[in-house]
Amino acid sequence: MALALQRACDRPAAAPTPAATTPGITPTIDPTRSRVDLQDLLEHLDPDDLKVGITLTGRHEKKAHQAVLNHEGQFKVLGRPWRTPTTAARAATGSNKIDGWDFWRLTIAGVEQTLAEFRATHFPPTAPV
Repeated sequence: MALALQRACDRPAAAPTPAATTPGITPTIDPTRSRVDLQDLLEHLDPDDLKVGITLTGRHEKKAHQAVLNHEGQFKVLGRPWRTPTTAARAATGSNKIDGWDFWRLTIAGVEQTLAEFRATHFPPTAPV
């Protein structure tokens, strides 16, 4: 896992590729994908819990992984803060095929749920206009 993390850190950052656009055509937004930022979800979590950090768990290849979500919306994994659930999950597992929103689970009021389920509860996807 440490080797995979090292390789990921050693890769040069690729320049962003501009999106191909065709004049007069509006890009389609997948209504099942949320555009909610993690910062938006923090207001739905207990501030006292966030001060000490909320433990998140995930399982990959029969191995348990943990992260701590703090009041700034960062995930602490392997002693390092990560800005998104997916980068944190990929750092924890060494796999680049992980979606952190589905990987990480948290327990609120005795109910365990994924971050994606928590997000959908507070910010359901909207139908296209």
